[in-house]
Amino acid sequence: MIEVNSKNIFIFIAEMLRSETNNSIITFDPKEGFLRVTTKSGSDIQLEDAKHDFEVAAKMVNYAKVPVLADSRNYTDHTKEVRDFYASKEMGDHMSAMAVMVDSLATRIIGNFFIITHKPFFPTKLFTEEKEAIKWINEILVNDKIMVEDKVANT
Repeated sequence: MIEVNSKNIFIFIAEMLRSETNNSIITFDPKEGFLRVTTKSGSDIQLEDAKHDFEVAAKMVNYAKVPVLADSRNYTDHTKEVRDFYASKEMGDHMSAMAVMVDSLATRIIGNFFIITHKPFFPTKLFTEEKEAIKWINEILVNDKIMVEDKVANT
């Protein structure tokens, strides 16, 4: 079960969910409590693609507000429209935080510039180590009092 105290949204997910789009692999494991979005190598993400991926991810968790681990190590650039969408209130309404995996100093500099200039509607932080990104997301989960349980195991 995911309990989102600020909106009183309850959803029950018993097993890991996975979906693949043209540009991303999107998963949700209820034991982790956050969405994973991995950009496929060589992807050329346009605004329509970003919106489609967002819709797939949001449906996966029944539009609950959950953190996201975005692995963008296979992708280095987005159009201005895509960057604006990623920082939009629409995304913020369905995302409690975003940890972004990067693999180079150049990508980190671009990413930090994006965070400063676009001011996303949710906490956003860049990481080179997945372990550190997950630790940060878990802190967000605890701080937001969002709890994830396996409903099937408890019945």
